[in-house]
Amino acid sequence: MDKIVVRETSQNVFEVLPYGQSIRSDGVLHPWQIVELWSDVQLAAEKIYKVTRAVVPGDKFVVSQNFVRNAQGVVEQVLTLRSKPLAPVTPRQIRLALTQIGLRQQVEDYVNAQDIIVQDSWHYSTEFERNHPLMLACKQALGKTDEELDALFVLAASL
Repeated sequence: MDKIVVRETSQNVFEVLPYGQSIRSDGVLHPWQIVELWSDVQLAAEKIYKVTRAVVPGDKFVVSQNFVRNAQGVVEQVLTLRSKPLAPVTPRQIRLALTQIGLRQQVEDYVNAQDIIVQDSWHYSTEFERNHPLMLACKQALGKTDEELDALFVLAASL
């Protein structure tokens, strides 16, 4: 089914009805097929609604969903989205990207001022992840933004 079926349990509070599950309404157990056979008006009388799925862009993933009634009274799915994490990059890629944007020496200096564990992470890691604590610490130490760190990883992935 290309729609999500929800029931309004109290005013503006909706629950998703699992596909294929029988539906109880006013003490009567109805087969799932009522969703396909009854009109939207008949379903609405039972506080059951077929909701069009919200579109999820390819670079995002769903964190949570909610259902709300819009100004026209239509029940809609509202998604909370986050960007998909950027793919890990190789040590070569991250170093080339840092060199291109002029930050390589600053990062090297920062790493060399840290303890041996941080230095080992920088020198011997086989990949670097955007949200790794070392990357986040470097970002903060150099006064960079999340957007600048994202741009660094996008550039590194292209090299």
